[in-house]
Amino acid sequence: MDLFAHAPVRAGDVLAKKYRVERVLGMGGMGIVVAATHLELDREVALKFLLPTAMDSEEMVSRFLNEGRAVVRLKSEHVAKVLDVGRLDDGAPFIVMELLQGQDLGAVMKERTVLAIEDAVSFVLQASEAVAEAHAAMIIHRDLKPQNLFLTLGLDGTPLVKVLDFGVSKSLTPTTGGDGTPMTLTRTQSMLGSPLYMSPEQMRSSKKVDERSDIWSLGVILFELFTGRVPFEAENVPELVFKIAEGDVPSPKEFRPDLPDALCSAVMRCLQKDVDKRYSNLAELAADLEPYASPRDKGLASRIGVMLGTQPRPRMMSFSDTSQPAKSQPAIAVSDAWGATQSAPSPTAAGEKKKSASRGRAISIGIGVVVIALLGGGAFAITARSRNAAADGPPGNAQSAVPSSSSVVVPSAPTSGASIGPAQLPSETSAAPSASAVAKPGTAPVVSARRPGGTTSAVVKPTQSATPSTSGRGGFIPIRE
Repeated sequence: MDLFAHAPVRAGDVLAKKYRVERVLGMGGMGIVVAATHLELDREVALKFLLPTAMDSEEMVSRFLNEGRAVVRLKSEHVAKVLDVGRLDDGAPFIVMELLQGQDLGAVMKERTVLAIEDAVSFVLQASEAVAEAHAAMIIHRDLKPQNLFLTLGLDGTPLVKVLDFGVSKSLTPTTGGDGTPMTLTRTQSMLGSPLYMSPEQMRSSKKVDERSDIWSLGVILFELFTGRVPFEAENVPELVFKIAEGDVPSPKEFRPDLPDALCSAVMRCLQKDVDKRYSNLAELAADLEPYASPRDKGLASRIGVMLGTQPRPRMMSFSDTSQPAKSQPAIAVSDAWGATQSAPSPTAAGEKKKSASRGRAISIGIGVVVIALLGGGAFAITARSRNAAADGPPGNAQSAVPSSSSVVVPSAPTSGASIGPAQLPSETSAAPSASAVAKPGTAPVVSARRPGGTTSAVVKPTQSATPSTSGRGGFIPIRE
């Protein structure tokens, strides 16, 4: 049998100067799909065409083009990707899609009759992610069935379902043609989709359907994957339509006794004839299915919820989230020339503006000037006290003029001043030693003086100035740090 008999192309034809036709992959009531090789990329792709008989219908052509527009907007890995579009020399359109390796679930069911519960749930859950993305884009598939769920393998070798054939999909937003006029893709009397999987409302009018019509179809698919049969069977279409509209929906547990009650309830809720009693969106259905899915598909319900807006979108990780946390205690930096002690900047302050740094330096200089003035006055007062103490007591007690509060004991005092940070000094309210700072023989005693802001600086008294100076300024010379 010549599979190209009804195709608008032949094996070996080169289309758009880059696609060489190889073989026929399949044919349906409206179109035909062939395998082709992209000559520049040396990659196999699938080309989808309308059958010549369908080209006579403007409505069919509009639906065909609508499929390309619908699918190109979807990014889910569970949607067969549209790669390109083109036209034959006679103007007939074709769609270039990724070529899938595997078989559809309709073919799988012919071989296996029924599926394991985990496999059936995982396949429908994966398909639900693709359909949910379409629903988020205001697109209703309207032709979900096992033949349009293609089973292939993912990059890691695990089963992967891809949703096919959005040719009879419906957009819930106004669609316009090339001239800007609204496009109507469905006649009221037309029956679009496969009747076995069609919702009651779609049978009445294909125009008046929403997302819940696709949920009915997924319920029928679940029923079939679990039991090996569809819920409604008939010898002809009128009888089938009557049963779907008026007949009672059988429970899948009648044909699959080992089916968990919760899964049976999920299927029955999908098949409620009153649309308001069905799941209102696929996020609700996915949440009930996920506990029975394969572990590799855990998390799909959450992703579906994010797409449909029923769950908050996760926060994007920023660079700061991955950086090392700053130390809680800043290091003490060496004091500058004016003796102002500062903390080392934390990592988060490394990017401060130069303007702030300049302002900080100006403040430090101002504080330094005040400190020098205060140290001069403090040194004069201490000298006076030392002079009085020397006059009243023995010469060896000159060092006792050092006040006992906030005093610092320095084992070996340097010849120049040293700055001490706040963390190194005892608290002003803590119990200070009763004796004043004591210098070892041969070393200079240390006198403590309080600076503005609560900091304490150690000032070294030269040993040769133990005798009060007659200059009137005292024997203590403030040392600039």
